[in-house]
Amino acid sequence: MVKRKRGWRRRVSSNEPIHNPHVSGQSVKPRFSEELMHETREVWQPYYPEPLSDEDCCEIVENMATFARLLLHMER
Repeated sequence: MVKRKRGWRRRVSSNEPIHNPHVSGQSVKPRFSEELMHETREVWQPYYPEPLSDEDCCEIVENMATFARLLLHMER
């Protein structure tokens, strides 16, 4: 079994634009790596009728991180 290395912790340059279809002609500063964005889209897209934008993926990641922090806080 080959363990797949995740690239979530890769630092993203602030000069590296991410396309956002909701903002024409502008780009959004990336908050997460392309690998995390791709994996988030791959996991969550089946649950949404419309294609997920990069901003949608960022919101999902942020919400899941907040939920995980809440669970850790409740465990303590």
